[in-house]
This record gives sequence, C-alpha cells and structure tokens, in this order.
Amino acid sequence: MNRYSEDQIRDNIFKTIQDLDIPAKREDVKVVNTNHGIEISVNYTVPVDLMVYKTELNFSPSSEGRDIMK
Repeated sequence: MNRYSEDQIRDNIFKTIQDLDIPAKREDVKVVNTNHGIEISVNYTVPVDLMVYKTELNFSPSSEGRDIMK
C-alpha cells in the first residue's frame, strides 16, 4: 500500500512540473488509485511560435504501476 494520498502525489508531481517550467496546471495532473496500483497522467499544451506560423503541441504523458512513491 502506498503511504501517499492521491493529493500528496499530485502535489509532488506538480512541484516537479513547476521546477521543469512545464506549462501545466495542478488540475491537469490526474492521479487514480486502482486495484493494480496507481495511474498518473498529465495533459498540457505548449504554444510554439515559429515567426511565420503559430501552433500548439499537445502532450499527454502517463504512467501506471505499482510501488510508485513508496
């Protein structure tokens, strides 16, 4: 059993997100306890300005497993 709550895990991940200057909000971090372990996902968008063209890159990293942050 993990000793951290979903909110504590979310806070730890969000602190790392801020340290890395990733443009994601705390509410973009999803943490779910399941029977098989913990699922973590983050969805965020990065604006890209190429001078003649502007676009956005969408990122959706995720992880699933047991013994995360034990």
